[in-house]
Amino acid sequence: MAFTETLKAVMDAKNLRSVDITSDEITAPYLSRLLKGKVKEPTWQKALVIINSLDMTVDEFCDLEAKLNAKHDSTQQTEEE
Repeated sequence: MAFTETLKAVMDAKNLRSVDITSDEITAPYLSRLLKGKVKEPTWQKALVIINSLDMTVDEFCDLEAKLNAKHDSTQQTEEE
């Protein structure tokens, strides 16, 4: 799973809207392009700002991303069998 899918999962879980995490560094148009897949991955600096706006640490975000990846991989494997 990419950064964007994890971001969407966190936003859903925390009932956040795009406007809740926009800032001077992360504008609404940029966030919209990111969420729609028009930006593949944010820069490290932008990723840090986004993660911070979610009230998470980088480790927490990365751990969640790994869990979502594992769940996604096991689901795909089951579907292929």
